Amino acid sequence: MDRVIPFPSSSAPWPKAGDFLLVKPTSGSKWNYGQVSSISGSSMDVKLVTGTTQTVKAGEYVILK
Repeated sequence: MDRVIPFPSSSAPWPKAGDFLLVKPTSGSKWNYGQVSSISGSSMDVKLVTGTTQTVKAGEYVILK
């Protein structure tokens, strides 16, 4: 599985507003797709495809390029 997408890491590059991410779920095992809407210090808000917003920190996402 680690060959399909990189494993999330706290040393991963920090995304910019507008970047698309796969975001670690707050519950369950299904990762969510979303877009960075704002960045504040060591966390960011990501608007998910479900229409909700999730706050994410380092190690809880994979940047999609």
